[in-house]
Amino acid sequence: MKGAPQSIIGIMGSIQATETELERARAMGAAVAKEGWVTLTGGEHRGVMHAAAEGAANAGGLTIGILPGNRSHGVSPHIHLPIFTGIGSARNITNVLTSQVVVVVSTLTPGTLLEATAAALAGVPLVFFGPTESEVTFMQAHRAQCVVANTPEEAIDACKAFLAV
Repeated sequence: MKGAPQSIIGIMGSIQATETELERARAMGAAVAKEGWVTLTGGEHRGVMHAAAEGAANAGGLTIGILPGNRSHGVSPHIHLPIFTGIGSARNITNVLTSQVVVVVSTLTPGTLLEATAAALAGVPLVFFGPTESEVTFMQAHRAQCVVANTPEEAIDACKAFLAV
């Protein structure tokens, strides 16, 4: 990893994701890895964070997990660099501020809504992959740097555009 630092793409979503959302997360993690970027998630062994890390790791990518606790219990086996914060849900802010782009791949549940809102407030670009009505409403309300993507390729193109700025 010599040279310029790698881009870090946060992939966020619900721990109670649907199978479709989990497939999106795996596909997004794999797509991020294929670009040579780092995948950042919440690091736990459940939901979107686990699926995204799995997709990235299986595609040969590097994964970072920003974890809420101070122990290794419950960490996804696909996380290469676990960061134990001991700060609970406040770690969601760290997830966003460490990411250069945040990709949301599930309905805006409380934790994901916190991450999307933090991104909007911090000026971190958001890509809503397979958005639902709640994401569209969020985008309209916050007028943040948001893009809708319906495929992993569209999400990657949006990430590239945001990273080029």
